[in-house]
Amino acid sequence: MRNQAKTLLNFFAFIGAMTLSGCSADLVAVPPAGLPDNTTSFCRDNNAAVVTVKNGGDANAPPSVTTVKFFPQGVPIDVATPAIDAGSFVDLVPIPIPAGCFDPDCDFSFAVDSHNQVKEYKEDNNTAQGICIG
Repeated sequence: MRNQAKTLLNFFAFIGAMTLSGCSADLVAVPPAGLPDNTTSFCRDNNAAVVTVKNGGDANAPPSVTTVKFFPQGVPIDVATPAIDAGSFVDLVPIPIPAGCFDPDCDFSFAVDSHNQVKEYKEDNNTAQGICIG
């Protein structure tokens, strides 16, 4: 009986360890609230880009960096991203659109966790493309 209890205890310890080891964040750049999921508009009055970072994982994400590149300039802008609880969203501060970006439209890209600071469930969903219509 004692060996059965020990075996059962080891089994539950193994399951618990496997469950906890699978816990990780999953940061994704999404359009601001109120816009359809398939939109590419991250614009606010064509003066600034706004991105919402979603943590779709089952673990809290520590602070990280989101990088924005406006084209054709292509100069990266790093934006501090605060810690995000599992299942939560955070809006990053509006990012001013640089002069000369509109030709006639302004294209840009976002890369969340661009410095790979967060252990994520998926790394292949960290980028998004955006456009502001000029």
